[in-house]
Amino acid sequence: MRHGELLSSRFKVVDGVSAPNTALTNSQRPASGSYVDVQGVMAVHIFIKLGTIADALTFKVQQADAADGTLSDVSGLTKTILATDDGQYIYMMLDPRKLEDEDHHWITTTISGVSGNNYAAIMYLLEGASDGHMPVTQTSTVLPSDNVVAVTGYS
Repeated sequence: MRHGELLSSRFKVVDGVSAPNTALTNSQRPASGSYVDVQGVMAVHIFIKLGTIADALTFKVQQADAADGTLSDVSGLTKTILATDDGQYIYMMLDPRKLEDEDHHWITTTISGVSGNNYAAIMYLLEGASDGHMPVTQTSTVLPSDNVVAVTGYS
């Protein structure tokens, strides 16, 4: 990213959990039918902000060949947390070229180990390619243009 360049001009923000004040379940985020399309992006940055945690949970990034396809693991992108990890961040990075094959360009995070009340927000940042290719258009409900505020020395 160049000095003064808006993050929103190089990254697409995708919600994994749309309401972080809703308790987690043993499920995929986003859910089947809404997996994240990472075709043509240079990198995927996944941030998980843990809220109140009651259980040891596992967050596992998985891949599929469709937005609702059968899931398989992405090697190396699994993190198990402790019930005492309240308030921490988890960061995972994925180079989409490391996915199973060209057809497996849909990803999600599978959450397991939930029995009590656990809270977290999951955000995917899809990084555009260095050749200027940008990910699929930013969803205005996730990052409306009027929520992008900047003070820079550039016009």
